[in-house]
Amino acid sequence: MKVREGKIVITDNFMETSLKNLKNNPKVCLCVWSSDGEIGYRIKGNVTYHQNDKWHEFVKNLSENKGFPCKGAVVVSPIEIVKLA
Repeated sequence: MKVREGKIVITDNFMETSLKNLKNNPKVCLCVWSSDGEIGYRIKGNVTYHQNDKWHEFVKNLSENKGFPCKGAVVVSPIEIVKLA
């Protein structure tokens, strides 16, 4: 997961059920925490799925995706961010 241009970008390497769910309901709620567990956020947003465009190229070029299929990019446009801790 990376943040770019105010959006959260997630690589689709092995998504099957998640991808079907996102196509049926393009709204998500993510919860993220700092590595020490001290700070957390709930992020609600709308999702778009991308192949053969700039977002797909972005995830394909990430070093952590080397050797993985990088089938597409899930892009979350946040609409609400709430600090949890």
